[in-house]
Amino acid sequence: MKIRYLSIGLMMLFCLNVLGQQKNTVPMTVQPPKTDVQVLEETVLQLQTENLAIHKQLERMEKEIEICREDVRHKESSINDNQGHWLTILSIVIGAIVTILGVGLGVVAPILLNLRNDRKQKKNIEKVRAELKSQIISAQKDAKSAKESLSTITEVKKDVDKIKNEIDKSKKAAERAARKAMANSYFTQALAEHEKDPQKAMELYTKAIELNPTFAEAYMNLGVLKEKNNDYKGAMIEYDNAIKSNPGYADAYYNRGALKERLNDDVEAMKDFDKAIELNNAHIVSYNNRGLLKDKMNDRIGAMKDFDKAIELNPSYIEAYNNRGVLKSEMNDVAGAMKDYDRALELSPNHISAYNNRGVLKDNNNDKAGALEDYNRAIELDPNYEDAIFNRGTLRVEMNDNEGAMKDYDRVIELAPNYVKAFVFRGILKYNLKDEEGAMKDYDKAIELDPNYKKVFYYRGLLKYDLRDEGGAIKDLDRAIELEPNDAKSYYYRGILKSDMKDKVGAMDDYGKAIELGYDETDVYNNRADLWLKMNKPDNAMRDVNIAIEKDNKESVLFVTRGEIYIAMNKLSEAIADFDHALSIKDSIIEAYENRAKCFRKLAEAEEDPTKKAKLIAKAGADEKKAESLKKEEKK
Repeated sequence: MKIRYLSIGLMMLFCLNVLGQQKNTVPMTVQPPKTDVQVLEETVLQLQTENLAIHKQLERMEKEIEICREDVRHKESSINDNQGHWLTILSIVIGAIVTILGVGLGVVAPILLNLRNDRKQKKNIEKVRAELKSQIISAQKDAKSAKESLSTITEVKKDVDKIKNEIDKSKKAAERAARKAMANSYFTQALAEHEKDPQKAMELYTKAIELNPTFAEAYMNLGVLKEKNNDYKGAMIEYDNAIKSNPGYADAYYNRGALKERLNDDVEAMKDFDKAIELNNAHIVSYNNRGLLKDKMNDRIGAMKDFDKAIELNPSYIEAYNNRGVLKSEMNDVAGAMKDYDRALELSPNHISAYNNRGVLKDNNNDKAGALEDYNRAIELDPNYEDAIFNRGTLRVEMNDNEGAMKDYDRVIELAPNYVKAFVFRGILKYNLKDEEGAMKDYDKAIELDPNYKKVFYYRGLLKYDLRDEGGAIKDLDRAIELEPNDAKSYYYRGILKSDMKDKVGAMDDYGKAIELGYDETDVYNNRADLWLKMNKPDNAMRDVNIAIEKDNKESVLFVTRGEIYIAMNKLSEAIADFDHALSIKDSIIEAYENRAKCFRKLAEAEEDPTKKAKLIAKAGADEKKAESLKKEEKK
């Protein structure tokens, strides 16, 4: 309606303008003096001009109003009560325009009808002028009022928008709160099923996460269950999600670190334990596990500090005492380790791990009976405790209870078919019991379970050596050294193999490496001395065998070796003295009899006195006879 009213007003103003122009159509040939009527006409023209200016001003205002109206109409169509404001504004504007038009028409008609009455017209003109000005002022006030009304509408619109936004926010917050409440409900249900029905618990944790994608606790507990199901990749993802949802969640860093350590990612595990402690400097379990990891990484001082800190934070923390006991045992602090194990058992009399670890400590310190008692107690508390059963089996081997040991190893494998060490140690026991085939099967199974288990290649290599599979033995020892480059024994036995395979240089290198790595036993020096002798370097050989004898002068084979070196140096009397000494230690050494017989025969060859010569030959014959007798017994 507003556009229509304004169009009519414009047409009326246009008509007024045309009428005024028609008044100026008087011929301009003569310019007579201005009459009162002419003055009146000029006044009317002036009023018309002012009227036109007002019209333009109103037109501009109308455009502004139209812009505001369009904005309100499009953005505030839902607010019906504002329509009254718009109608008021339109009425004010239209009233102003109609009033102005009416005034214009009211002025022109009297002037045309009463041209002759100059004085009266002057008064009327003045009156009209005054009224017109008053109307203009009134129109301006109305326009201002209309503009202010528009401003009010705009403010109202802003308030309405603000209210709508608040309502939307409140609605969304209520929806989020409802979803979180439902998520918490699922989480609570999952906690109740966590131990009883892990699969159901996982489903409930998942539902909780679907409703609340930033539910850090749900992610973490879901990760715990996946880890228990050996889904390590899935567990890692859940721990990552927990940390992403809550970067300050110390427990999530701890769990992820423990999993990384389990997967042998020690460096990254250490970072997670460090972060957990950074977030919570009283996070006891992180100190405990970081201590274990530091011990594993040979940082025993750092490990001790972490265990001490855990105990400082909680003087009743059993696991820290137990783990610190293990560390002290490794550091040969037997008394300190025993004290920690005793404290752990004082706090928890049924702590099976503490019994097991104390048993190991007692075993290592020759308290076999005490060790057996602790192992038995641990197994009594938990008949399926594989570590205690395994350790008891090893103790029984030391106590020459091979039958009991075999039963324990069998039981461990029955309980834990992937217990690699049980296969390895059972293989060693079978090897010692001359069950070479059974030993080989156990070693093979251990390697199948863990192709990177260091010691099994070493033991299988020795078994293959005994079975005369020298090539296979070399390969296994090569693999053992590859897995454990600082294993001195593997170098030593590979040296023996290479020596037997006539690889003297390779054997010499391996013996040297074994000694360099700390294998300081008499046999490595004795074997290298024997190799030097084969390489015609008796002086080097003598130096090595003397080192061995200094280490153990009760080892008969060392004197046999030195006697052979003396023979090579043509020092027969010294050689015979060493063979005599060797046989005084052990009278069944075939090599000592054979080599002493050689010495006697060489001396007999050089002896000119027939009597002495005969005695030497008789001694040689007696030694040779004894050697043959021992060989026959050995074959039996």
